[in-house]
Amino acid sequence: MHASLVRLLARMSGPAARTYAEAVDALNSLQSNAATIEAVRKSGGKSGHVQLAEQLEYMRRVGYQVRPRSF
Repeated sequence: MHASLVRLLARMSGPAARTYAEAVDALNSLQSNAATIEAVRKSGGKSGHVQLAEQLEYMRRVGYQVRPRSF
């Protein structure tokens, strides 16, 4: 789990009285999706066929039957 998310969850389990500024600070401490995507691009990432194969495997695991011509 991302360290910022762990800190956010820990703070959420504390006192219920939270200020708006604290909530904004907590949200701002999380990594954005854009930052994650950029980090993957810079690291070389995975090629599209690898990502597709992984996605098909995840769908198989949850019981979704994929027909190759359905997408």
